[in-house]
Amino acid sequence: MEKKKIVVLGVLILVLLGVAWFFILSSYLPADVKITSVTIYPRVASKGHMISVEIRLKNNLAIPQKVYFEAGIIPHKPFSVFPFGITFGGKCCPANENYDGRWIILAPYEETTVIVQPRMPTETTYDHCHNQGSYWKGPGTYYVEIAVTTACWGQPGYKLLDYKVETVQMV
Repeated sequence: MEKKKIVVLGVLILVLLGVAWFFILSSYLPADVKITSVTIYPRVASKGHMISVEIRLKNNLAIPQKVYFEAGIIPHKPFSVFPFGITFGGKCCPANENYDGRWIILAPYEETTVIVQPRMPTETTYDHCHNQGSYWKGPGTYYVEIAVTTACWGQPGYKLLDYKVETVQMV
């Protein structure tokens, strides 16, 4: 009986060491899909006008990846490593015009450029799907959140793959 307990304990220790090594090694591997660059034009726009957000994506895996990429214009600086509203817009919440998003399938190791066109907020722009309130604050600095995910926020399989924040000016 004692020998069986020692064997079970030994196996348990090996499993835990394997899990620890997996997490250590995986922290050095690149993300599944990464945003390699972001270009926004124009950087200065009026309320209600569309801006173009050009996103360069790279699949770092040897298998195809289906991902959702999105950009949204919000009045406040994000305050968390988790996006405040990025995955609430675009096709996930079509009524939010200050967001735009698309699905894409990236081939193994593919790098491509995609463009989305969210609108600058107006006095009547608010979150239609998740009760986040108004996206309007008048002229000034707005934040453009850009995210790559595996599903819409709150949907099964959701995983945030990469996230960037840029600024634009409303005049």
